[in-house]
Amino acid sequence: MKGENWYADFVNPNVYIDKMLHSENGKYIPFRYVLGIINAKISLFEYENLPNKLTPTILELSLLFCNRLCFYYYGGTKEWLLCRYVPNSERNYYYLPDTVNIIALNGVTLATDVSYDDLILVKDNRMDIMPFLSIKEYIDKLYYLERQEDKIINLACFPIAFCGNKKQANQMRELAKKSGNGTAYVIGDDSITDNVKSFDINVPISPTEVHEVREHWRRECLSSLGIYSADEKRERIVTAEITATNDYTDYCYQSAKLSRQQFCNEYNKRTNGNMKLIEVYDINYNEDSVLQANREGKIAEADSINKGNRQNVSNSTV
Repeated sequence: MKGENWYADFVNPNVYIDKMLHSENGKYIPFRYVLGIINAKISLFEYENLPNKLTPTILELSLLFCNRLCFYYYGGTKEWLLCRYVPNSERNYYYLPDTVNIIALNGVTLATDVSYDDLILVKDNRMDIMPFLSIKEYIDKLYYLERQEDKIINLACFPIAFCGNKKQANQMRELAKKSGNGTAYVIGDDSITDNVKSFDINVPISPTEVHEVREHWRRECLSSLGIYSADEKRERIVTAEITATNDYTDYCYQSAKLSRQQFCNEYNKRTNGNMKLIEVYDINYNEDSVLQANREGKIAEADSINKGNRQNVSNSTV
């Protein structure tokens, strides 16, 4: 551990993403995943009557990138601040710290040996695990699948392999370079075609299949954050399947909501304040999904009845 200032990196998205979002070969993972997923996450909740100068975006970004967050009354400014705490060595029977050190989000140590009971704990989830660690795993998987998809598309654009001696291979490489190295075929002269053999390259999986797998993991990522993203074709999903799919998402969302409501309530109790949690993403998707499935079932039933009536009318006419 390189001293306490490293904690500031966890609430600075530019620094943290710069360190965390590198692939194995040192290249950046596409930021479009980061932009879309993180924006969706921090847009779930808003707040009213936060402590001085604290904004909902700062609070939600801190919850996304940090654990061990707390509200602490800092005597230097005579106000409550969103900070991080670092436990000291002493622990009670439940492995909770007796005293902690308080560090501001910019990495500056504000106080030492502060009683743990004086803090208002601020958590994204009951386990107090920073969500971005989970997001990072999903983004790694999405990026891997995207690269595989690109490889398959490249193979599909050049579906023929040639074999011959070294001289002929060099000639084919030169022809490929002259043609742009991305065309679907290479044309050689008659002297080459007399000896060079070619055969088709059969791609074992289509790009659309890989894309569907990537979309599946994207939905799983959003579900783990409590964001509903069930966009499968409704006619393929029955009511029970929709409900089961959304149970996990709803659990994650309710867990995040409960954790936020708890620190809002504790803050109001300690400070006689009026901090309010606002659910931006407050639709009851489970109920909506069931209603949608029932609606589609009734439509299908009506279509079946109408089809039967048309058949009866046709038979009567004959």
